[in-house]
Amino acid sequence: MHKKRLRSMVVLALCFLLVFPASALGAKEFSDVKGHWAVSYIESLASQGYINGYPDGTFKPDQTMTKAEFTTALIGCLGITPSTPSKDSFSDTKTHWARKYIEEAVARGIVVPSESPQGFGPDQNILRSQAAAMIVRALNITVSKTSGGTMQFTDQDDVDRSLYRDHIMAAYDVGIIKGFTDGSFAPFRAMTRAQVCTVLVKMLEVKGDGTSTPVTPVTGSIKYLAVGDELFSLSTNSMIIKSGFSEVPVSSLSVTGDALTVNGKYVYGLDRTTGNPDVVIGSTRYTVSRLVVNGDKLVAFPVTRHIHSLVLDDHKYNCDYIRMYVNSRDEGLYLADLTVIDQYTVEIQDKEYDLRDDKITIEVNKDFYDIVRINLNSSQTVPQLEETNPVVFRGLRMSDISAIFVGRDTLDLDKIDTIYFYINGERYRLSDVTIDASTNIIVGSKSYKADKVILAIDNWNYVIEDISYRKGKIVLYLEEGDLVDWVLFNDTYRDSKDITIVKGTTKYDFEDVLVVETNVVRIERKNYNIRDNDIKCLVDNKLWDIKRIEWLSNLDMVKITAEESKDTLWGIQPKNFIFYDEDGRKIYQGADDNVTIYINKKWLTFDDIRITDPSTCTYNGRSYDLIGLRLSIKDDVYVIQETSWSSSGVLRIYLEEY
Repeated sequence: MHKKRLRSMVVLALCFLLVFPASALGAKEFSDVKGHWAVSYIESLASQGYINGYPDGTFKPDQTMTKAEFTTALIGCLGITPSTPSKDSFSDTKTHWARKYIEEAVARGIVVPSESPQGFGPDQNILRSQAAAMIVRALNITVSKTSGGTMQFTDQDDVDRSLYRDHIMAAYDVGIIKGFTDGSFAPFRAMTRAQVCTVLVKMLEVKGDGTSTPVTPVTGSIKYLAVGDELFSLSTNSMIIKSGFSEVPVSSLSVTGDALTVNGKYVYGLDRTTGNPDVVIGSTRYTVSRLVVNGDKLVAFPVTRHIHSLVLDDHKYNCDYIRMYVNSRDEGLYLADLTVIDQYTVEIQDKEYDLRDDKITIEVNKDFYDIVRINLNSSQTVPQLEETNPVVFRGLRMSDISAIFVGRDTLDLDKIDTIYFYINGERYRLSDVTIDASTNIIVGSKSYKADKVILAIDNWNYVIEDISYRKGKIVLYLEEGDLVDWVLFNDTYRDSKDITIVKGTTKYDFEDVLVVETNVVRIERKNYNIRDNDIKCLVDNKLWDIKRIEWLSNLDMVKITAEESKDTLWGIQPKNFIFYDEDGRKIYQGADDNVTIYINKKWLTFDDIRITDPSTCTYNGRSYDLIGLRLSIKDDVYVIQETSWSSSGVLRIYLEEY
């Protein structure tokens, strides 16, 4: 069958390019935000790479945002690279462009499927109440029925009717989302892109990722924090209580009995040897073994010292979200995983490293820096950085590739239209993968050796022989691989050679079947509708009922949607064959092309027939007794005398010479 080859890609033109960081596309200023009330929030978020505008240089700040776009932006602001989903939580997101971001939000408890039983509605506008709930959950902010109980909006009845009433109050309490000038909150109003930028910037400030803000003196009975030999006045030093990824900027501290109350509502036990939160002062985070109160002092007994935040190019970043690489290896670490011993000694995963000998690298907004020493003072733990070449290439672009060699030939990079990576039945764009210094190809949280990956460039498939680095760019060394016609089978990409079409009791190679139109195939010069004919397919030695078969012009391939069949004729077959002579000695194993069987005046392979029971087979809709049939093994001819089919799936065939 003549097949179309992969020549071009139809790019999904999203109206909102949230997936790609602004730093990658170079757009940090927009032509339509000057003088806008939210200009500082928009430009702040864009400069940090969390949001982007349109190709024409505009941002359209007053245009509404969809739930999918908001979820994508939120996940990006949290510094999370979503993994490939293993399931679908909503019926309306299975093929949506934001599927993996939505499923990542579900996995982290930011989106709760039971709240949307009719579907997520990814292309619906995000409501203010929904945004408040998702942000509160993302920051692990405690939500209670009494949260914000003293606050009353002018539309409090609408707020009380909202499913997310308590989340709205919690978001208001920490200053992430406020009401309008008329005192209303408008929980059911759609949010604009400008409003989303505002709340996300405030979320980053609460989380500790935003730019620095003036220190607000702490009120209450506690005036000082003592950590080891250091004493900090809480009127001039900012303090954060941190538990897991949840952070509470301290505005008031008071003591009641054996409990410390933070900001009037967060309660922590005193004088306990386990379960203590971390204490952050300035840019330093301490893990502590005990918290006690002595007069107006909160005394923390430090165990380890860490870098909590990093200021770079006038932006403050939370170390929970700064990727870290040890000796150029990507092991899923973050700067928060580093323990500071002294100015040159650090500990990572219970192993010590000397910064003068070992290469500890961090990644900030796609730029890479080596940590050469740690500057230490009373409240600051500041890494001294030197810019370095990329350790990994994350979200690859063509500009990251210096050259592609195929044998001794060099591909013209300017003439390449598409590059895809085929891995474990999934197809990934260049921007979906990461390549580290060990030449591993990483997708989500999984790493693959290069020889496990098929690289498709325009019409051709290649095997990756090697990957090297030259002046901060990638050089690929390839060899031509087998030509693959891809089929999208149940949303996984398969080689068409792995798929056999079955009509009745006859098998056909996939290349001998033409998809004429949706659900219509041509076999041996005749058209058949799969709904009116007994047409199935064999994949992974299983029989499948074809529910829909179609040609996808945008992907240049066939798509099959199928369910595993209950038909046992084709579904149950021997997993292996062993042949014995008349003395019971094994003479051959397997049913490859060296083994043929004579049926209906034809020599056939075992792939041409179906075994229906130990002594019966079918061919072209007719049944034949195996006993007495002639069988050839490497040109030696025998007669089948007896068969047995074991519970392990092995068909034993006993022969005598013909």
